[in-house]
Amino acid sequence: MDKLDFKNPSYNRETGETAWSMLYFGSYPQTEIKDNELASGITEAVYNEDGDALAYGIKYRRIKQNGVFRYFRWDKIQWRVLWNDGKTLFVISDKGLDCKAYDNTDNFVIWEQSSLREWLAGSFYNMAFDSREQEAILMHETETSYICNGENITDRTNDKIYLLSIKELRTSRYGFWDEKVYWEHTIDKKINRRMRPTSYAQACGVWVYKHDSNKKWYVAKPDSSREGCCCWWTRSPCADTRYGTKMKNTKVTESGAIDKHDYGHILHRMGNAVAVVPVMHLDLESLTDIL
Repeated sequence: MDKLDFKNPSYNRETGETAWSMLYFGSYPQTEIKDNELASGITEAVYNEDGDALAYGIKYRRIKQNGVFRYFRWDKIQWRVLWNDGKTLFVISDKGLDCKAYDNTDNFVIWEQSSLREWLAGSFYNMAFDSREQEAILMHETETSYICNGENITDRTNDKIYLLSIKELRTSRYGFWDEKVYWEHTIDKKINRRMRPTSYAQACGVWVYKHDSNKKWYVAKPDSSREGCCCWWTRSPCADTRYGTKMKNTKVTESGAIDKHDYGHILHRMGNAVAVVPVMHLDLESLTDIL
């Protein structure tokens, strides 16, 4: 198979699972190095103000928690191909890469105003991709629709790196949702929206689901496909007409459900529990000399 012959998602109607084509593109701190793998060359390297250093020709990030340093290797980012139109690839990170609040203020904001959008367009874009890779990332006009005080609103922004919307999460051709089997209860419709974080994202605070058999009220059996999964942001706001124009921001839960319930603004502010899962569009022709 040609290295650029990426297939579109393939949905298995019997299991409800989707198979995606994968590619490696860009890099980010992901894998924790510890115990016997933590050589002196890593711990004694000279780390810059971002916490990064080279050791043995490999890039590492160092973070300090509770007075102790932890070390993470920069790895190639794995992406799922959501759609290949023959000229461009629409891709999503295969894991939660980091954890950030949707916005750094206590205000309720839309995607265009969020500090998370600013971080993806600036710090993440410049850290994760070199100059050749940046040339392959296309600017894309995104539409984010929601209802506020009974009015249908659509915001349009131009983004190179962004987050999925609820509408995209329910688009069957991307592999997350198949409307034709919506009422088929023998199939787990949420399984393809479950996401696991990298060890770096988890160290930064992403909450991970673990089955607790000691909870008497919890009667379900341990679910291996849910174990180790996390919540992750969408860019879609969720209107709450009970409080005028106040907004919260929708996330996908560790079970794969789309969570639009209002818990005040605790999750909006305490975003250190929620993972960031970027999406972007890549120019196939520009990828020829990169992949």
